[in-house]
Amino acid sequence: MAPSSRSASFSSAADPRDPSAAVPYKAPKIKEEDLPPSWFGLLAILTGVFGILIRMKIFTWISFFFSAAALANIRYMEQEMKQIIPGISFGVMGILMNYFMRPPGQAG
Repeated sequence: MAPSSRSASFSSAADPRDPSAAVPYKAPKIKEEDLPPSWFGLLAILTGVFGILIRMKIFTWISFFFSAAALANIRYMEQEMKQIIPGISFGVMGILMNYFMRPPGQAG
C-alpha cells in the first residue's frame, strides 16, 4: 500500500467533523456607547486644535496624517466618522489659517 493512499484513508476515517453541524460566524452587535475610541481620530482633533491655537503649520499637517491613519484603520463606520470628520475639518481650518491669513499687524 502506498503511503499517500494510507494517509488519505486514515484522515477520512478518523475525521470527527460533521459538515452539516457547521454554523456560520456572526459578529456580536455592540452598542455605540461601548465601542472603543479611535485614537488616531482623537489625536487628529487634538493636533488640529493645537495647530489652530498656536498657529504652527506642523501640527495641522500632523492632524491630516492622523486623519488619514484613522481612515485607514476604520472599524465601525458610523462611530468612526464622527471622530474623523472633526479631525479633518480642524486640519483644513488650520491650513487655511496658517497659509492664507496674514498675521495681525502686517500691512497688506
